[in-house]
Amino acid sequence: SNINSLIVKGPSINSLILSEEILKENRLEDINLILTSLDISPGEIIST
Repeated sequence: SNINSLIVKGPSINSLILSEEILKENRLEDINLILTSLDISPGEIIST
């Protein structure tokens, strides 16, 4: 999953930008925990 191909629908764009840096050094399995901790709802993210 490439973070660059995601579009955020909602107020969490700054959190998504931050998550890109965090996810570079973490396992893909941790993505849900990381997104939750950054208050990004899966409903706000659309894969392109």
